[in-house]
Amino acid sequence: LLHTLTKYIDVNLNQKKGWHYIGRFVFNGIQSEGKITYDLKGVDASTNLFLYSEANVKWTEIYGKRLDCEYITGNKHATRIFTREQYEVIIEKTPAPTFWYIAVANCENEVKVKGTIHLQDVEWDSNTVTYNQEFDFSEQVEPETTTIFALLFGALFVQQMFNFFMKMRPARHIFVKLITASTALIAFGYVLNLIYCTTYAQTGRSTWVRNFAQVVITAGDMLLLLVSLFIGQGYLISYPLLQQKLFTKILFAIMCISAFVMLLYSFIVTDDPIAAYNMETIPGIIYQICRCICAGFFIVMILQNRRKETYSERKALFTVLCIIFFCQLAGPTITFIICFGLPKWFRDTNYLLITRMLDFVAVVVIVYLTEPTQIEDHFRVKGIVNVEPKIGGLIKGEDSDDEPVKVIDVDKMKITLPKVVEE
Repeated sequence: LLHTLTKYIDVNLNQKKGWHYIGRFVFNGIQSEGKITYDLKGVDASTNLFLYSEANVKWTEIYGKRLDCEYITGNKHATRIFTREQYEVIIEKTPAPTFWYIAVANCENEVKVKGTIHLQDVEWDSNTVTYNQEFDFSEQVEPETTTIFALLFGALFVQQMFNFFMKMRPARHIFVKLITASTALIAFGYVLNLIYCTTYAQTGRSTWVRNFAQVVITAGDMLLLLVSLFIGQGYLISYPLLQQKLFTKILFAIMCISAFVMLLYSFIVTDDPIAAYNMETIPGIIYQICRCICAGFFIVMILQNRRKETYSERKALFTVLCIIFFCQLAGPTITFIICFGLPKWFRDTNYLLITRMLDFVAVVVIVYLTEPTQIEDHFRVKGIVNVEPKIGGLIKGEDSDDEPVKVIDVDKMKITLPKVVEE
């Protein structure tokens, strides 16, 4: 999948009077000039095409549903392009790549405009293939990245389905169910996002598929976060029941609300739900704070469980899980801080690559640990019983979450014990 070095943006507006967003692009003006050619029908004297350059003003100061038409079109940083139907605009060379935004506005009458806008790099050299020659940095390697993650998480989903139906009957671990659902949602979301990328590359027009894909991926992320909270409390590793059940429910609910509010905000305010840019918004900051709280809760609980654990194998397991899942939980915030020092047009690609690879590693670890051959060594599940024989002490029954702890009375020698698997 190649990036477009020119774009054709289809415009078909039949809206009430006001200011209407058309599209966004990043022109690399370091080496060459850009040209915008448009052919729009239905333009009257009060309808205008506007260009906004983020080199002069922040996009969030211009683009907002609550801002009135006169304010946006009267902004000194808005460039009014035309009052007739066909025209051509040349964008001069700039010292750095610049974000540009296109809008059509009519503050007096209804907007009925139909046609195309053609964006083109005038001096592009087809023999040179570098990022500096690509027309739009905002789409750089997005189709490739999306394809890679769709394949990776899709492969994990297929592998989990094989375990789920073929190798784990009748005991299917709760982690297997959650990870199967999580990988299915993430893989499906990236397939939808790939459809969006190919559609957008051809038409330059945003589609509902992009937003729906982000909702599906976020749902998968939340299920993965739930598994992380379970692991931090030693659930089914050292304990048959959750230690902080109510707090886990509250924390998970807050994370879901903050994640989907951030998405909703991006749908309303910025059109394209780009992760790295969303993190700069107020809902994005709240989401990062909630994520850090989850990471803090995880690290405290897993270190406590490691300290209480008597078996050296499980101590080592907790150490590995602590490192991997803390990075996965705190990864978005840490990555955002790192990427904040990068040029804006590279942030989202790097943010996506690093955070999603951390998620992938976390999923691979869970998939490995929940293999049928590994469950008996690390997890408490139905049909498996670990016994630590102590005269007059406690016998740990692990074949069910509801099974009470059994006490051996040394005066009663006739005792029927469950099947024993020694560690």
